[in-house]
Amino acid sequence: MRRPRTFDEIRGHDWLVSYFKEHLKAGTLPHFLIIEGAEGLGKTSIADLLALSLVYGDDDSAERTNAYNTVVTNKVSNEYIKKYEMSVEGGKEVAKEVRADMQAAFTGTRNKVIICDECHNLSDAAQDVFLAETEYIDKRVYIIMLTTEIDRLKPSLRSRSVPIHMNTLKQSDMVEVLRAEAIGRQLNIQNMDITLGMIAEWAEGKPRTGLNILNAFTTGSSVSTNAIRELIGYLDIRDVVPLLSALSGSMTFGLTYISEMKVDSSIVNLVVEALRIKSGEGSYKIKLNDVQYVREQLTNVTAQQLVTFLYGLTRHTRLSRVDIINAFISAHSQFSMLSKLSTKEALDIEKAQKAEVVVDSQIVHTAGAPTLEDLLLGADIINN
Repeated sequence: MRRPRTFDEIRGHDWLVSYFKEHLKAGTLPHFLIIEGAEGLGKTSIADLLALSLVYGDDDSAERTNAYNTVVTNKVSNEYIKKYEMSVEGGKEVAKEVRADMQAAFTGTRNKVIICDECHNLSDAAQDVFLAETEYIDKRVYIIMLTTEIDRLKPSLRSRSVPIHMNTLKQSDMVEVLRAEAIGRQLNIQNMDITLGMIAEWAEGKPRTGLNILNAFTTGSSVSTNAIRELIGYLDIRDVVPLLSALSGSMTFGLTYISEMKVDSSIVNLVVEALRIKSGEGSYKIKLNDVQYVREQLTNVTAQQLVTFLYGLTRHTRLSRVDIINAFISAHSQFSMLSKLSTKEALDIEKAQKAEVVVDSQIVHTAGAPTLEDLLLGADIINN
């Protein structure tokens, strides 16, 4: 996985890149930054580029290139850029090393940058060491802390920093990150737009998560859509259609199917595509033979049933198997006459409505409830 060499290669964090570039140019970058965000968003890459720019400028000089190879490629410190990872033991000894680095005499005229990763692991005692050293920071010293849990840092320490929050990437930005990697490594990806979109959705806006999937393939190799599906356990439209067809069929079958199916955030987008097909719009994300299969299997299912089921799924910020059951019951019952159901199926409804206490509570992430207009206009469903 190739890391970015300049800020112009960073994708999906436009405002952040603009902020850093402007302050670097003006010489007004804060001396104490805390960059916070989920794992795999590129916090380390941002910190490395900041350090390189602060010490060596933005010119593509041999000295900067050597520093890039040392600090970014080999992930070790050099004379001016010090990299530390805070251990789960609390990092007090490492914090003392950082203090020694901050207090060490300077040589030459360059800045010194100290990058501290996994700072949420710092004990109170270790944070107190940083607290003492950040009260007065030398004008040529910059401290960059990286963390996934900024709330675990003391308010007194956070108050001395400029906190920067990194968001997960939009679907379109994720696809472009993956595309650049695929092209750079000469991967021959089948149905590239669809396949990369599938990886992007599965990675939930985290570039490293998606790039790790591509890294499973050697440079120059061919990558099939099915290979990606197998690798990430991605739901296929054919995995969802039997459940959707049961909305106008057997309640018992539908509940059994839900109990055995994989709970995955992609179910929401697959239901959206099924609704597009049912509404006569078609779907560019689904293969033509699968589009015909969906039409045939959902002949007796109404578009309104799909809308009701979809609404039930998207009401939750975290989707569980129980939520899928409740959404299914709502969509099924709304258009079924209970008097026509068998006694066993009626009992199944009653049991499923109480399923919270017995059903596997596997959790996945989905967005808050979008409008039907949003869904049909192709808005991203899965967000973080």
